Amino acid sequence: MANVEGYSELRAEVIDGGVRTTGQGRDPGGALIERGRYHDIFADGYSFTLDRSYDGGKTWIRPFVSYRATRRAAAK
Repeated sequence: MANVEGYSELRAEVIDGGVRTTGQGRDPGGALIERGRYHDIFADGYSFTLDRSYDGGKTWIRPFVSYRATRRAAAK
């Protein structure tokens, strides 16, 4: 996360045309586990959603982060 001190160690796998990530780490909120999903992947963009838990998976912040990225046309 930009401007947030911490780290995440991630594993990723391709499932049903998308990419799923799982991992663990630490940030100012403490120890964390997270699961992410890159989906709706096309040549001009993709969507990403990340869920995060600070209590070992008992409760989740859903979504912790979510965005849609799109490719811009190249400058001429």
